[in-house]
Amino acid sequence: MTGRRWRRPPRTCPPWCPQDHRCTARHGYPSGEHRSAPIIWHTRYGAIHVAAVAPLTGSPRIEVTTVIRLDPDRYRQAARALVPTLDTAVRTVLAAASSTGAGKE
Repeated sequence: MTGRRWRRPPRTCPPWCPQDHRCTARHGYPSGEHRSAPIIWHTRYGAIHVAAVAPLTGSPRIEVTTVIRLDPDRYRQAARALVPTLDTAVRTVLAAASSTGAGKE
């Protein structure tokens, strides 16, 4: 034993990464990822949370979490109806973004 501690090399976070508990990349873990502070949109039915995620290995992505207050007796019916509608909405936004060149820097 040398008495020295092993340290992972420091990581540089992108400007959008808050470098707090959400960012596991700054610790140098191989599976670490930079994670932005969420954008939260409050709605009448609940909320939508959006966060950018950039893993150290793999492709960057956006994670969208939807929190919806539902009647417990009808949640399955509502969930089944929501999935294809959400898929259509995401595809529409992505198609519009790619046709305008948005997101290409």
